Amino acid sequence: MGVVFCNAASRLQPQIAALPESWLVNCTGLGSATLFGANELVPIKGQLTMLPPDPHLRYTLSAGSLYLHPRSEGILLGGTYSHGDATTSFDTEAEKRILAGFAELYALPPGPRSATPAARGQA
Repeated sequence: MGVVFCNAASRLQPQIAALPESWLVNCTGLGSATLFGANELVPIKGQLTMLPPDPHLRYTLSAGSLYLHPRSEGILLGGTYSHGDATTSFDTEAEKRILAGFAELYALPPGPRSATPAARGQA
């Protein structure tokens, strides 16, 4: 058993318009451009990198374009934003930039980036 894909966008619009519901949640993402003529939608590609999980890491970090979110399955690192890019391929160079950005961020001496006075040595 498999999945069959078919282009049904032109057949769906009348069916959607005929729904009795007063609200419709559109979760089609870029598919909205085809379904509803939403040509103002522009793809934005982001890339994530996962590190092994660390049960001791209990904070989320956002620093410039970089972000870090600990999860049970791993540490999620991000920091790319490519406007107009609809590709879904993995970008090794983007991963290198994310990892280098975090390496630089965590190599900094305590200072203005630290969140608390104690972290800045002012406690």
